[in-house]
Amino acid sequence: ENGHVMRHVVLEYAEQVDAELAGWIKQHVSFPSTMVDRIVPAMTAESFGKIDQLLGFHDPVSIACEPFRQWVIEDDFVAGRPEWEKVGAQLVKNVLPYEEMKLRMLNGSHSFLAYLGYLAGYPHICDCMQDKSFASAARLLMLEEQAPTLSVTDVDLSAYADSLVHRYENPELKHRTW
Repeated sequence: ENGHVMRHVVLEYAEQVDAELAGWIKQHVSFPSTMVDRIVPAMTAESFGKIDQLLGFHDPVSIACEPFRQWVIEDDFVAGRPEWEKVGAQLVKNVLPYEEMKLRMLNGSHSFLAYLGYLAGYPHICDCMQDKSFASAARLLMLEEQAPTLSVTDVDLSAYADSLVHRYENPELKHRTW
């Protein structure tokens, strides 16, 4: 729904500044909603050091992230659009079911692992995943509690849950539990 919120904010501001501008924006500007899924842990001295070594210099705004990425875009444009699907974006009528899937299954299970993993003494999500009880509980949470609440129809939620478990197991991310 971020596109709808942005459209409302921009138009409200434009109407206060220049009614003609607001009219032009309504006719010529698109505000598609989007959803991005990519785990990006907080940077640490260790992750900065690895990136500095790869680049050969220090980049204070560099990030370390997982290889996975998902970009879902509402296919609602007033005057054509770039062919983002050629680089892996999914163009859909409604982004909300994908956003709900990500927020509930990924963010929800990730928070579950972080909170309980911290209490169990695990410093990172990947450490939690080495404990079969945690891995199993996270997958069950996703499939038995979260998946039934979703309206997304063209996604294999069992396969999505399996991919999340695999992503959480990545020892290179070092996503902290606290």
